[in-house]
Amino acid sequence: MKNFASLLLTSIILLLTSLLTNAQNTNSNHAKEVKAKKIIVAYQDYPEDADDEKKALVDSTNKALEFAMKNFWDFNEIHDFMTLDDAKAYIEANDGFCYITIDIGESKSTTRNNTPGSIGPTYKWVSYAEKLSVYTPKPISNAWLPRYEGPMSNATAAFAVQQMNILFTNLYEEKFSSLMKSRGYVKSIGHKVAEKTLYIPKAYLNPKLTRAEILKAYPYDLEFVELSEVEDAILEKNTEVAVAYYIIAAMGGKHFHRVYISDAATGEVYGALDGPALSLELGLFGDVGGNSGKKFLINKKELEQLNNIVK
Repeated sequence: MKNFASLLLTSIILLLTSLLTNAQNTNSNHAKEVKAKKIIVAYQDYPEDADDEKKALVDSTNKALEFAMKNFWDFNEIHDFMTLDDAKAYIEANDGFCYITIDIGESKSTTRNNTPGSIGPTYKWVSYAEKLSVYTPKPISNAWLPRYEGPMSNATAAFAVQQMNILFTNLYEEKFSSLMKSRGYVKSIGHKVAEKTLYIPKAYLNPKLTRAEILKAYPYDLEFVELSEVEDAILEKNTEVAVAYYIIAAMGGKHFHRVYISDAATGEVYGALDGPALSLELGLFGDVGGNSGKKFLINKKELEQLNNIVK
């Protein structure tokens, strides 16, 4: 249980903050600062070398973010929608505003540089992942986006906006004072997942698990569904459903893969499952180690972790 609690705390922090060198341990004062401001939704710009396909992907991201903010954000007043450059300039020139945008989180691993005359560390690995970020203009908080392929879906953006919205709400209401002190609160609400029907995408589940093993590990209301049904539950704000959703975070130059268990209607996080190390480049979940076989996000260990969330 101690190891699981440590994992849970790490997972929540991975989801809600970028863990970059300039990252903030988002706290109640930050939430009150954002609450007192109006927020601008900042669209991504096209890359300089963008072709029609890349422009279409940027357009889908901007449309999804606009949809999500209009329908899943109520922490403070939305002032306007504008390009990122315009948003940055606007909040620099006007008090009382902040902006939210989808950007890239970069994480580097370091090693000691023993070369004579060298100053500072040497980077070994760099990892990237998409995140939703709030700036005032300094970075205040980040939430990692669920993994997706192709154009961004409304559900992908909605999930991240839910996470940011509930984080600020809980901090503002002082249910916990900072991310680093959120463990007790998350542990205290974990049991609520058993009060709902938990939707887990079929593709996450290791097919070697038997029905008996699943029921023994998690003897509560559970349905294995298509990923689209998980996303529909989020978009419909289904109050009777909790969902499992796959998140990727960049940390220490590597990618961390977690399945978050959260309330479909509010985004409140009940806990996280520690999936195996997976490759981003080799299919949906990847064949790790050549012919070692396909790795699945939810195995017996993850089902036991799910049971521990309830306990």
